[in-house]
Amino acid sequence: MLFSSVAFIAFFLVVFTTYWGSGLLPLSNLALKRGRVYLLLASSYFFYGCWSVPLLSLIAFSTLVDFVVGQRIGESRSPKTRRTLLVVSVCTNLGLLGIFKYANFFIAGAQDFLLTIGVEHEPILLNIILPLGISFYTFQSMSYTIDIYRGTLQPERNFGNFALFISFFPQLVAGPIVRASDFLWQVQKDHRLRDVDFDHSIDMILRGLIKKVLVADVIAGFVDTVFAAPEAYGTINTWLAMMTYTIQIYCDFSGYSDVAIGIAGLLGYRLPKNFDFPLMARGFSEFWRRWHISLFSWLRKYLFIPLGGNSRGALFSYRNLLITMVLSGLWHGASYAFLIWGLLHGLLLVGELIARPVFQRIAGFIPRVIGETAAICTTVALFSATLVFFRPQPLSAAFLMARTLFTWVPDSAIAMPSYTAMLVVAAVLTHVAGDFARNRKRETFAIAAPMLRSLQFAGLSILLILASESHEQPFIYFQF
Repeated sequence: MLFSSVAFIAFFLVVFTTYWGSGLLPLSNLALKRGRVYLLLASSYFFYGCWSVPLLSLIAFSTLVDFVVGQRIGESRSPKTRRTLLVVSVCTNLGLLGIFKYANFFIAGAQDFLLTIGVEHEPILLNIILPLGISFYTFQSMSYTIDIYRGTLQPERNFGNFALFISFFPQLVAGPIVRASDFLWQVQKDHRLRDVDFDHSIDMILRGLIKKVLVADVIAGFVDTVFAAPEAYGTINTWLAMMTYTIQIYCDFSGYSDVAIGIAGLLGYRLPKNFDFPLMARGFSEFWRRWHISLFSWLRKYLFIPLGGNSRGALFSYRNLLITMVLSGLWHGASYAFLIWGLLHGLLLVGELIARPVFQRIAGFIPRVIGETAAICTTVALFSATLVFFRPQPLSAAFLMARTLFTWVPDSAIAMPSYTAMLVVAAVLTHVAGDFARNRKRETFAIAAPMLRSLQFAGLSILLILASESHEQPFIYFQF
C-alpha cells in the first residue's frame, strides 16, 4: 500500500479512528495503553502483509531473536557471554541481509573470480526476492542489541513494545531508521489526542505527498527516457537528466520520510528528521549531515567510530571514511555499481578534507555569497554525476553516461519536456526558500487560518488521489 494510494488512506483512517476512539471505552489506563500497542502492531503486520505474508516471518524472526538476546545481554555479567550474544544478534541480522540481498551478488562474484583463473563453473543462483525494508529493520533491530551491550540502553521487558519498535508501519519499509532510545519511551507514555500537533503532522504529510506524486513521479518520465537509451543523448541532455534524477530521488525519498513523520505524528509518535535541505549543502561533509540523516548517523555511530573514527590521525580517518562509504554503497544495493557509488563518495569526502585549507584560503579573496553559491552548485553537480552508478543498469551504460557527462557529446535538441523543467525549477526554488526559512527558524509552509488549512487539505487530497491513480510509482527506496 503506497502512501499516495486510496487503499492506504482507507487503511489509515480505520487505524486512526480505532486508535483514538479506544479512549472512549471504559478501560483502565494500562489496558488502554496495551490495547493501542497491539492495535498498532497488528496494523503494522497487516500493512507489510499486504505486500507479502510469508516474508512477515523474517520480521518476526529478527524481532524474537533480538528481544531474547537483548534480555540475556542485560542480565549477564560475563563479558564473554555478552560478546557471544552480541555476535549472535549481529550474525542473525547480517545473515538475513546476506541471504536475501547479497547471496546472488557474492555467488556471481565468485563465478567471475573463477573465470579469471581459468575455472569454468555454472553458478547456482538462489531464486529469492528482496524483502521490502529489510535493510532498514535489520539495522534498527541490530542497533538495539549493540546499545544494550554498550550499556547505553536497558532491555525492553515487554515483547509487544519491542515488536512495535521494529515494525511500526509508517517507517517500516523505507525509514527513517529509528533508535530504540528514541522510540521505546514513546510506547510507554500516555498518548492523548489533545497533545497531537495536527498542524505540523498534516503539513508533513501534504508536503511529502506533493514531493512524491506531483514532482518525483511526474519528472520520472524524462529521467527514464534518458536512462533507457543513454547512447542517444549528448552531454547537455545527460546533465539535465542527472540533475533531474537528483530532484526525483530527493523528492521521492524525502517525500516518503515526510509522510512517515506526519503519519506517526497523528498517532502521537515522533520520528527523527531524515532530510535537512541537503541540496543546499556547501560540501560533501555537510551534505551527508543533511541527506538520509538516520542512515549516516547510524553508520557513524556503529561503524565509523568503532573503526577508530578520527582518533588516530588523518590517514586512518581517510581509511575509515572510505570503508564506511563503500559499505554504505553496498547497503543500498548488491552490485558493483553501488560499490563504485559508495567509493566515489568516500573519495569526495577525503578529497574535501585534504583540500579544505586551500578552499578556506581561496574563500578569503571572494565575496561570501559567490563562494557559497559555487560550493553548493559544485556539490550538487558532483552528487548528480555519481548517480549514474546509483540506478540499476548495466555497468557499461553507467560508464557511458559518466563519459558523456565529462566529455563533449553534441545533442540534436533539448529532450526535457517543458512541464518537467517547470517542476524542477519550482522544486529548486522551494528548496532554496525552505533552507532560507530554516536558517531563520520559520516554518516555510505554516498556514495560520484553520479554515484555510482545512480547504487546502481537502483540495490537495483530491488532487493527490487523482494524480496517484494516473501515474502511481513505488518509492525508489523500497528497493533497498
